[in-house]
Amino acid sequence: MNSSYIMLVVAVYIALGTWIACMSRKGMGAGITEYFLANRTVGGFVAALTYSATTYSAFMMVGLADFTYKWGVGALGFELTYLSGLILAVFFAPRFWLVGKKYGYVSPAELLGDRYQSQWV
Repeated sequence: MNSSYIMLVVAVYIALGTWIACMSRKGMGAGITEYFLANRTVGGFVAALTYSATTYSAFMMVGLADFTYKWGVGALGFELTYLSGLILAVFFAPRFWLVGKKYGYVSPAELLGDRYQSQWV
């Protein structure tokens, strides 16, 4: 294959990616809520897909395999802890979402700091 074809494909890829980024920037709001939470318009299904893509990306496919190879059955404890945290998140996440929407919290740290009236939390 001629190297000029490869360079052309890379140039088209960069141009297309730049165009998509510029178009998506036009629709973005100015505040932190718009940036991190998409103005609270993302539904549960899209949020679950995003979480799954983050969780089951390179960490689970490469990092966890290496962790298991290095430490053996100790990785089971990590996975069970992760699973129990996920079950708790499924139970408590709707409540956190409602409180965050009501009081305008963006992060859990804001919620806990306001709840306990402490900036150190």
